[in-house]
Amino acid sequence: MSKKEENTVVIGAEKLIVPIALILVAVIVSVILVTGSKSNSIAKNETPSGSEVNGTDETPDYGDYADYITDNISTSIDDDPYLGNIETAKYAIVEFSEYLCYYCYRHTVQVMPKLISEYVDSGEAIYVFRDMQMYGETSEERSEIGSCVNEIAGAEKFSEYHEKMKAVQFDDGIDNPDIYAIVEDLGVDSNKVKACYETNKYAQDIVKDKEDANAIGITGTPGFVVGILKEDGTVDGSLISGALPFETFQAVINSL
Repeated sequence: MSKKEENTVVIGAEKLIVPIALILVAVIVSVILVTGSKSNSIAKNETPSGSEVNGTDETPDYGDYADYITDNISTSIDDDPYLGNIETAKYAIVEFSEYLCYYCYRHTVQVMPKLISEYVDSGEAIYVFRDMQMYGETSEERSEIGSCVNEIAGAEKFSEYHEKMKAVQFDDGIDNPDIYAIVEDLGVDSNKVKACYETNKYAQDIVKDKEDANAIGITGTPGFVVGILKEDGTVDGSLISGALPFETFQAVINSL
């Protein structure tokens, strides 16, 4: 190669360096801008296309109380008292409780009223009262008398009895109340209730409630099955174990 040719090649290479450098800078800037845009999008809680979202129907987000909820549980409303319109209800909230259980009482006064106002009064759900008696004859007596109150005066009066008996125990601290006096104060014929109770007609129903509770894993009170109400009285949904906040029941119902 001649000296002239060598100089020509060198000069040509030098002329190419600047354009190539400019192209590389442009590519790097473009990458930075695109990456920054995506980072800002995520930082603003914008869901990128194709990403997973927590709390879908497949994986309900039950929050801090997820460990107390068991899905795919089925029970029945049986022939127990309930509040609400069964003709319009899509859901059922089935309570298994004990008259001598403080946490059952806490649920009754703190959470149940909101469940009634939000879901039962609107016609969306029925609220069912089933027994889970754990303290022998005292509990069984109160449950059987309650069933007689329901038979004679209906579910609304039963609901009043259900709450009053717990309030007497935990607000007033009375271990051996005059139950028939309480019934009379509620405006229910106590003589009819007493006659009903003495037939022992609801004793086996109380046993069945407990057996049904045990069958779905309820070993303590209160326990609730919240689910879709079918025409045959079956309730398919989730088991809530314990006196949990209203928001937990709301999350379960939303997941349905």
